[in-house]
Amino acid sequence: MIRVVPCNASDNVYCTLLAKSAVHGAMAGYTGFTDGPVHGRECYLPFYVS
Repeated sequence: MIRVVPCNASDNVYCTLLAKSAVHGAMAGYTGFTDGPVHGRECYLPFYVS
């Protein structure tokens, strides 16, 4: 993620949430995904390289 504003305390919480979600997805065996918020909920977002 690219930002043009200084970091604040909520960035730490957000990065921790993204990291935990990514680890859970990897431990569940998912590949080819990223995680992120969609309508206020953490979701696995598939991506494909063609």
